[in-house]
Amino acid sequence: MLRLNPEQMPPKGAPLVALLVLSLVGCESSPVVLTPMMFDEAFVFLDSLELEQSPDLPIAGIGSLDISAEREILVADPREARVLLFSPSGALLEVFGRRGQGPGEFEYPTHARLDERGDIHVVDLQRQLISIFSRSGELKRDIRLPTGLHPTGLEVVAQGEYWVPGTMTSSDEGQNVLFKLDSLGSITAEHMPLASARPRGEPDHPDWMSFRAASVTLGRGGPFVSFSLLDSVWAIDEVSGGITSWAIRPEGYTPPTLPAQPIRGGPAVMAWAEASQRAAGIWGNDSYLIVPFASGFYHQQQGSVASYRDPGGSWHTLLETPVILRSRGSTLITLARPVDERAVIKVFELR
Repeated sequence: MLRLNPEQMPPKGAPLVALLVLSLVGCESSPVVLTPMMFDEAFVFLDSLELEQSPDLPIAGIGSLDISAEREILVADPREARVLLFSPSGALLEVFGRRGQGPGEFEYPTHARLDERGDIHVVDLQRQLISIFSRSGELKRDIRLPTGLHPTGLEVVAQGEYWVPGTMTSSDEGQNVLFKLDSLGSITAEHMPLASARPRGEPDHPDWMSFRAASVTLGRGGPFVSFSLLDSVWAIDEVSGGITSWAIRPEGYTPPTLPAQPIRGGPAVMAWAEASQRAAGIWGNDSYLIVPFASGFYHQQQGSVASYRDPGGSWHTLLETPVILRSRGSTLITLARPVDERAVIKVFELR
């Protein structure tokens, strides 16, 4: 376990960045011992539902999924450029947006989140906006994302702020992958210099960009972060600025490596994706954490292996883990059937 505190850090500048990059990739963290555990030993099945579709309103892809306290389901569909709200039984309730560049329209909505008031916050990756809608579908306002920020996720904080994982290509340093935005879209904090990170012992290479992504989930004291190419989790204490890390390699984990031959074309990318495992998000909160490690492209998998921290703080290799799409409190939403067949999801609860 590694803890970094502000008073222990050297003066601001390149040496600090070098120290943080070295530490954050887990080089100084001893791997946690993970005992095997079946998914159904940790979570109990509650419900299965099929999301309503029609020829006029198909679900072409799930960019993100959220669930309200009342178990309404919110889906961002970037391929169809809209966001859909479903009842707890899967019936379609509301459609937000359509393709376009006008008010309330989308080009490529990748992440949609419900806040505590029921408002809906949507990241449009192409338009570089966060659009906020009322529950009834009225556009309240747009927030312009900082120039150069490419989000890979979104979490809404109760005070109207956001945690956004991603990369900042316009920055001179361009290293951090976690940003806190205020209600106007200005960056108020940034953490985690991992943008150029790669698996231990591997050389830097442009091909890593194909799979570099940060993920975040929220606890009471601050966010938890995973990074696609690394086998660690980081907890950020917002008050002290301290960072705690765990190296959590699940049983059977195959870290990504660069292939011997240059990667050219779709089949080569697919083969490379299937040859190793990558952290495919992070789910949970202070009570539990799950980091799935999946080969191929995550939403197309029927299951994966995961690292799991139980409510007692012990880490496990969680076997036969389904594809997890969202967590809220003690509830997990998983993909039971690929969208190109039927959009079927399952709901589980922490035991």
